[in-house]
Amino acid sequence: MTDKQKRKVRKPTISPDRLNTAPADISIENTKEGHRIHAFIKNKEPIQVLPVRLPISIHQKLRKLAFETKNSLNQIVIKAIIEYLKRVKEIKI
Repeated sequence: MTDKQKRKVRKPTISPDRLNTAPADISIENTKEGHRIHAFIKNKEPIQVLPVRLPISIHQKLRKLAFETKNSLNQIVIKAIIEYLKRVKEIKI
């Protein structure tokens, strides 16, 4: 066995003082766990993808609104869901 083969592979760890200062282009695998790690490092909440089927007319109206307000469709949908939750359940977000 060579020296290279004898060495143990160490898992990289991030010290607590670097958690909020990690570079934005940090390379993490494209898996659910990788996204959770990246969100943790960036001090953000992990994201869950939710495919939604919309009638074309509603999608077109949302696109027009997104263009007019200079927001993304995603931002508009998130704001709408938060407002809905506040009205229906009075959930604090």
